[in-house]
Amino acid sequence: MPVAIDATLNGPNSNSYQTLADAELIAANIPGGDVWIALTEEEKNSSLVTACFWLETLEYRGTVCTNTQRLKWARTGEDCQGRPMTCAEIPYKIRESQVLLAMSYGADPSSFPILGGGGNGAQAGTFVSKQQLGDLVIEYTQYRGDVNTNCDDCEKTPILQTHPWLEAVLGCYIDMPAPGSGRIIGRVRS
Repeated sequence: MPVAIDATLNGPNSNSYQTLADAELIAANIPGGDVWIALTEEEKNSSLVTACFWLETLEYRGTVCTNTQRLKWARTGEDCQGRPMTCAEIPYKIRESQVLLAMSYGADPSSFPILGGGGNGAQAGTFVSKQQLGDLVIEYTQYRGDVNTNCDDCEKTPILQTHPWLEAVLGCYIDMPAPGSGRIIGRVRS
């Protein structure tokens, strides 16, 4: 079934921050955007919806405009570098990020996190990798959950782990936790 774009601002069924036509205008001004523009309409729609899905996994400053909107944008109540967030529009940097992710997905879908966990079924998180009772040694390891590898910072969402440049593009729009504040692991010795 072909993927259809619903870019209704604050809509209850929206699946994209922008229309395909608007995304193509942004892509035309990005190096390599012509390669993405040359994809089929179905490939571009699919990549835009996928990009929006992953942007929705991030936490943003401000609050959503309505209780019925499906997506996290538009937002209000904050500003980013002197630009107030309003319910009347989705900021350019958010829409540009969607296009950049769509271009990345169009070029290599395997560069995106895999949904549903890795081949061994382990959950993402922090786990004890070693314990020792004499002289009490405990080591922790982080597992991303989408591939059978450890990650450097499991406190970041999977899309920021696979596309670290996204954090810089989104800048002050995203609400990032302070390093080390995401997990507290307590050990009680009895």
